[in-house]
Amino acid sequence: MENSTKCSVLVTSCDAYEDAWKPFFTLFHNMWPACKYPIYLNTETKEYCDNKIVVQTLHPKSLLDEKGKPVSWSKRLKEAVEQIGTEYILFFLEDFFLMSPVREDVVNSCIRHMDEHEDIVVFDFYNEYHEDEIVFKEFSPINKKYDFAVNTMAALWRRSFLLSILRDENPWDFEFFATRRWLRTNYKILTHREEFPPVFNYRIKPEYGYGIYKGRWLRNNPVLFKEYGIDIDFEKRGFADPPTEKGRIRERHWFLHDVSKMIKHPKIALHYLQSVRTIIRYNSRRFKAKYFNK
Repeated sequence: MENSTKCSVLVTSCDAYEDAWKPFFTLFHNMWPACKYPIYLNTETKEYCDNKIVVQTLHPKSLLDEKGKPVSWSKRLKEAVEQIGTEYILFFLEDFFLMSPVREDVVNSCIRHMDEHEDIVVFDFYNEYHEDEIVFKEFSPINKKYDFAVNTMAALWRRSFLLSILRDENPWDFEFFATRRWLRTNYKILTHREEFPPVFNYRIKPEYGYGIYKGRWLRNNPVLFKEYGIDIDFEKRGFADPPTEKGRIRERHWFLHDVSKMIKHPKIALHYLQSVRTIIRYNSRRFKAKYFNK
């Protein structure tokens, strides 16, 4: 079976981020014009049409669960994955704006390697928390002490594993608790090493970067979009504030907000405490940047 019939591209999103779809798919087409994989967009009700790239939109059967509440991110994702029949899925979020050509040869080699090794369930293309040993070309095993080894970054997933690990959760709880589910298995996750050129080159950094942060555009998007003729009304969403003294005050408010949520919800408390522990363990500067912009 050819790779083109084994794998699909799935972009998971929501109607509220409709303005990110045109930039994403325009850049995706420019950076990977020869992509042979079927492309799907997972969202609630809206459609995306493009005369340069074929995108099939997937909608949930119902927007409400049995309790009358909005269907969770994970349940909606699982329903979308169930509608895709390929053995592998290339997973993206809608604001992973590509900045350089996709290294298709690496993607194809990963698919072939997964064909030969059924214990490998994820190739993570954007993660620096790995073991020292290179076990396949540019990839090393993910560090099992990393609290978010299972995450929502760009990755190649074995479809059956993704279905088995999804529950009724938001994206942040999914990353934390799905990692614990994976640790109870013998499956392997390999991650791309940072010393090699990225396979999918996108950069989401709160201080600058490309993408969307806390619902607002990051500052570098206009330059990238203009280069590829992407016309966006940036005023509707606005821009994330650069790291200033005002930003530090705002980040401290977020920190206090997180603490209040931890007190009220024990399940969330575990998630936040583990997140803080991980950030401190690997890079204390990230903790400062997250909460104090220092």
